[in-house]
Amino acid sequence: MNKDIILVSSEFTQSGVYRIENLLIKEWEKRDCTISKITSRGLIIHDSFNSVEILPRQNESNLLFLRLFRRMIRLRKLLAHHQDATVVALNLPAGCFASILSLFIKNKVVISERNSPSHYPESRLYRKFRNICFTFADVCIFQTEEAKEYFSRNVQKKGVIIPNPVNDTIPVFNNIRREKKIVSTGRLRLQKNFPLLIKSFAKFCQYFDNYTLEIYGNGPLKDDLLELINQLGLSEKIILYDFCDDIFPIIAGASMFVMSSNYEGISNSMLEALAIGTPTICTDCPVGGARAMIENNVNGILVPVGDVDALADAMCRVAGDPAFAETLGSNGQKIREKYPIEKIAQQWIDVM
Repeated sequence: MNKDIILVSSEFTQSGVYRIENLLIKEWEKRDCTISKITSRGLIIHDSFNSVEILPRQNESNLLFLRLFRRMIRLRKLLAHHQDATVVALNLPAGCFASILSLFIKNKVVISERNSPSHYPESRLYRKFRNICFTFADVCIFQTEEAKEYFSRNVQKKGVIIPNPVNDTIPVFNNIRREKKIVSTGRLRLQKNFPLLIKSFAKFCQYFDNYTLEIYGNGPLKDDLLELINQLGLSEKIILYDFCDDIFPIIAGASMFVMSSNYEGISNSMLEALAIGTPTICTDCPVGGARAMIENNVNGILVPVGDVDALADAMCRVAGDPAFAETLGSNGQKIREKYPIEKIAQQWIDVM
């Protein structure tokens, strides 16, 4: 393999994809790879993160098609000087961009699907556009077999399953004092289904009224969630916080971590909670990312999507059985050994 990697990326610094990009980049550089990072907005190039070159936005049009076409022409000229480099795109817009670009360049193009393809993007037209784009890429990375099976045979033939790595910066928390609180994180949007968690917590509080629920994240549904919390009379027990850069100690100090999503790829937050050793409860949602990581009632608990009672019962079981909770936590930490960043980064290099 030529060790030049050109990463076509987004600029969403709070996204899970951005976090995975950074983990992979650090590990690839340890293997003497030369990484260039190009954002799909404005084509900013970070050459091994030692220098930054900004390609000027000359005569940018207000029409999206023309903007993308001109950026593609400029990127094609850039790649003409790096024809042996592998082009990699982890997020959806960049994946579509790179897939179309592959028709006009000699570089190998590796793209990735990191959500539930049947649910995201929400626009059916956008999903169809993505499905067409993915047929042009050389390799498609999927997190689960279920995600791969969604696509056409043409795409599946190019498909490789590589799960998310466990963040290697997660410290080991010894003798941590757990508070009677439940923690969840994520964008405040429909996909995460925080109303399910809030309603389940209301039922949970009927049996364990000394617990609080903390939700960390930003998003368009914040006001709706606050209204629901007030309607249930839980404004003193449920707190919505902004995203926290240092979330690991908060998760480590919680009695349990809960993910209530309607659909996910492999949730980074879920992996982090398991690795920390906090008892973890997740919805068994498409595309099977939670199911791939959690053995039910062994290293975590899986509950049906949208089931208020099942989620409340799972939280009650963890709160009411300390020995069971401790077993979940200790088994969850073994995820560090199964999916270390060194192993996952090497799988990407093998594909490239």
